[in-house]
Amino acid sequence: MSDDGYNKDVADAIESGGADAITVHGRHWTDDYNVSVSYKDIAEIKARVKIPVIGNGDIYDTNSARKMFLETGCDAVMISRGSVGKPWLFEQIYQELQGNHYTPPSLDKIGNIFLEHVRGLIDLEGERVALFQSRKLGKYYAKNQFDSTVFLQKMHQVKSYDELSMLVQKYFIENRMCGKI
Repeated sequence: MSDDGYNKDVADAIESGGADAITVHGRHWTDDYNVSVSYKDIAEIKARVKIPVIGNGDIYDTNSARKMFLETGCDAVMISRGSVGKPWLFEQIYQELQGNHYTPPSLDKIGNIFLEHVRGLIDLEGERVALFQSRKLGKYYAKNQFDSTVFLQKMHQVKSYDELSMLVQKYFIENRMCGKI
């Protein structure tokens, strides 16, 4: 996110327009995710405006949230991509920043959260569309949980929510209980 004065002008306009806060993503809209967030740019906007600044970008865990606060002086953080497949991340970061211990959900609980997510999508989009979306989401819920190659391949063959539920049961619940995962 290069700042040729434009970002400061936009921040000034947002503040003078009566906004209660501003969210700053420290990456230019043309940058890909392989470009790191610019804490410097967020910090400059935070120093410029009087309204609260919400820092956004590259927040995946408590350490990255803490780094955002320390390096930018922002008032809050916004988490987006880092929470896909980890909806408990918000509570985890909150608790850990408060100095509390946080125990992430068990593998079987993660499977149930994933199924709940898909059921919500079915309510919004219908079963067919939700099942297509679940293929992409499945990789996030399974990430770092177990060797997900076979699970993800089988997800592409699922034709109903009931089939998906049985597949998730097998990989997230039964294998954990048997100690295979």
